[in-house]
Amino acid sequence: MRTPRTKRRMIGAMKKMVSDEKKTGPSPSKVSHEHPCTIDLDLQIESTAPDIPEKSFFEDCTRRVLSSFRNHAELTIRLVDAEESRELNRRWRGINEPTNVLSFPVEGLEHAVPDLLGDVVICIALAHAEADANGIARKAHWAHLIAHGILHLLGFDHDKESQAREMEDKEHAILSDMGYPYPKFAC
Repeated sequence: MRTPRTKRRMIGAMKKMVSDEKKTGPSPSKVSHEHPCTIDLDLQIESTAPDIPEKSFFEDCTRRVLSSFRNHAELTIRLVDAEESRELNRRWRGINEPTNVLSFPVEGLEHAVPDLLGDVVICIALAHAEADANGIARKAHWAHLIAHGILHLLGFDHDKESQAREMEDKEHAILSDMGYPYPKFAC
């Protein structure tokens, strides 16, 4: 599911492609932490749940995740209730239950809008329940879910053992850089 903002950006990108205007973006190669990533983050909160971190927390986590990969990025993080999470998970993965984090990368528009990564959807109720059940700080778990979702937008996956190990190593390094312990359970 694309959010309205992403749809507008995709339509604009298609118009640019039609006009044959070539654009090049920053290489996804390693970027120094001395020059952190700039971001355009659309934070959508579609729930009245309490204890949601401030937007600045999401911006900081997003910058820290992306600073090793990009100079600039645009993305949406959408915070939802369990029902919306369940519906998205059913529609896109065929699993009729809520999930903690989903990622929807923008595909096919990399040349037109190289900085637009896509959408990360986080279920607030599951984020809180998992943190509480595992005895970790909620902000630490939020940081983990943000990192996990953004790494999926960047093309990382955990379907195979080698991919899972690489993704976990990235998550561990990112969380350590943020000052959070790596959890004993996976996203």
